[in-house]
Amino acid sequence: MKKKIFSFVIVFVVLFSMVSCSSDSESPIDVVTEDSWISRISSLLNIDVNDFYDCWGASGYYNKAVVANGMKSGNKVYVAVYDTLKNQVVFTDTYFNFLKSLEANYYESRYTYNLTGFYPTYSENDNGFVIVINVHYGSDDTTDAKFMQKIIFNDGKQNFYQEQSAYSYVIPYKWFDNSFMLRVRGNTYADCYNNQGELLYKNIHFPGENNVVPISYSECVVFGSTSSLDCFQVGRKNIITDEFVWVTTLNLIENATDDMHATYTCEGHSADLWSFVCKIVSRNGSVQNIHFNLDVTTGEYTVI
Repeated sequence: MKKKIFSFVIVFVVLFSMVSCSSDSESPIDVVTEDSWISRISSLLNIDVNDFYDCWGASGYYNKAVVANGMKSGNKVYVAVYDTLKNQVVFTDTYFNFLKSLEANYYESRYTYNLTGFYPTYSENDNGFVIVINVHYGSDDTTDAKFMQKIIFNDGKQNFYQEQSAYSYVIPYKWFDNSFMLRVRGNTYADCYNNQGELLYKNIHFPGENNVVPISYSECVVFGSTSSLDCFQVGRKNIITDEFVWVTTLNLIENATDDMHATYTCEGHSADLWSFVCKIVSRNGSVQNIHFNLDVTTGEYTVI
């Protein structure tokens, strides 16, 4: 996973940054290649790119870009979070001893896996952020791959290194209040941490990314995205037991058809009463926005 392999991530970062910045009064930074990201951040921090391995990794989160690479001297990983609107580095971290290679079993054989690249992922909420530095190892003798992670919370004072190898990279997701979910890509479960890096729940059932609204650390409201039997569905789910507390049908519009697709946005809440807007898009392109209140205790709702 050499430098060019990460170029598709950089293209995504640039495009996503430009879209997310379009409404801002400041112009987005025009960055189109991985080398220019590296050059810009290296210049801002006054570092020499020749001191690092030729396997930079980067990813984007709204107007933020996070870059990671290993230093040749000292075997430390360098991390920078870059604000594309302000054109400044807003966080750096350089202390992380990593392995240049590791040995692991693949079925009945044992192989040597060498460092091939870094894949950083990032998420933030109103109270802090989390960075996961995924270090990728590959073998010339098998297509199997290993990952190891460093996880940084907030200003770096709370962080830890997961020394065991995973079979895919870890992705952080913003969750309820000051918490985040950390999930190995492809797994149906995740671990929940607060923004100080303290483990709240381990191996909870991952509820998905779309049309899911957390209402506590252990529960969420899950909306169905397509119409069935002239209505949509919503349920309150416990992610520890992976069971629904209640399920309710939403009759938001008359004569709903199966080709309609819905997305839900929370507009606020007071105690158990939560306000949502449902955007319903038909196959012909017509759009309807339906506002409603939902009592998350009982499942009762009222269209506004």
